[in-house]
This record gives sequence, C-alpha cells and structure tokens, in this order.
Amino acid sequence: VDEICTLTTDGGALASGTELENAGEATLGGSETIARLNGSGTTAVTSGTLTLTSGESEVDGAISGAGGLTVNDTGQAEDAAVTRVTVENAYTGGTDVTCGTLSVTGSGTLASTDVNVDS
Repeated sequence: VDEICTLTTDGGALASGTELENAGEATLGGSETIARLNGSGTTAVTSGTLTLTSGESEVDGAISGAGGLTVNDTGQAEDAAVTRVTVENAYTGGTDVTCGTLSVTGSGTLASTDVNVDS
C-alpha cells in the first residue's frame, strides 16, 4: 500500500502468503491471515484478528480497532514468525502468540491487556 493509498478488505480477502508492505492505510474489516506486515502505514483491524504466520514483520505504523493480533508461526524454521512492534498501538482485541516471537521495542506499546503466550 503506497503512502497516499488505502487498502480495505472485509476479511479473508488476502492470500495466506501475502507480504503486506504498508506505507499508507489498511483497514481490515474481518479476520485476515497473512505471512507478514511491514511498514509505517496505519492498520485498522475493525473486527476479527490479524494473524501473521511467517518471516519477519517490522510494524512501524499503529494498529488500531476492536480486532486483535496473533503471531502464529507456520512451522518452517528457516522462516520463523518474528514480529516487532515499534510504536504505540490502540487496538483493543486480544494479543496472542501461539508460536513465534512478538517483540515490543522502543516506544512500542500494546493497548490491550488481553495478552496470551502459549508455551
């Protein structure tokens, strides 16, 4: 998504291997499962859950909305799911790490207190 552009989905519209480079604005109206999310653009998860499944995601733009975030590595060791959140986020849904790594660094925050990490 280019800097001055917008992507809007109603959930389930993106392919599971999608590597979303977001410099603009993405609005996810339902659950989406993609490989990666990168960039400084804003991402609104208005409902459902954004699930990241493989590779490194560097989320430098805010995530907002009533939806949640899940890091769920698909099991390919050479391309493990590692998600870095570097800014303040306002999404209120749950945060789940079922497999993989979630790193909240710098000025990064999670607004939701509903955080689950599977062992």
